[in-house]
Amino acid sequence: MKELNFLFNLGNEIINNNNNDLNETDNDSFKNILGICGNIIVLFFFISPISFIKKLHKREQDPKDVPYLIMVMTVMNCILWLSYGIINTNDRFFIILGNAIGFPINLIYLCLFFFYKNERKFGKASLYIFPSIIVSLGFFIIFTYVIKIIEVSQFTAMFFNILMYAAPGQNLVKTYYYISNLLFNILFFHYFCFI
Repeated sequence: MKELNFLFNLGNEIINNNNNDLNETDNDSFKNILGICGNIIVLFFFISPISFIKKLHKREQDPKDVPYLIMVMTVMNCILWLSYGIINTNDRFFIILGNAIGFPINLIYLCLFFFYKNERKFGKASLYIFPSIIVSLGFFIIFTYVIKIIEVSQFTAMFFNILMYAAPGQNLVKTYYYISNLLFNILFFHYFCFI
């Protein structure tokens, strides 16, 4: 317990900059190092759906099995954090950098997913591709230039951040729904067979 209190107090000293050994340039360099490390990690995260796209391209995986909500939520997350970074005037470079790279990458992944889902026919896929581009740019314009409230952008981005990390559960929910329907049908059949 003493170690936790020590770490908590140390963290408060660093945050409040009460420690005389830390000056402003040390604090800025620490933020820059964290920002660079965070952007590197985020870029790996944004590039990760390429495995799904490769499998779809090689026809090794059925598009129904791809958790596309990850791409949808990542696009929305990037849009809203990008909007927050533009509205926010403090320390916004790293927020804008990572999300400005992640937004087009994941939008391209989403468009490719729609293309492969619709049997590689651009006509059918364009019915999903163009609205997704228009809606995503519409969200960006609304949150950045119409609403212009930092807290609204921030909390909406946090909400989509949570949804982004919950999106892989989409296939689990499908499996649970299938199994629960199967069990219900078996029990229903069993009940009426023995009446």
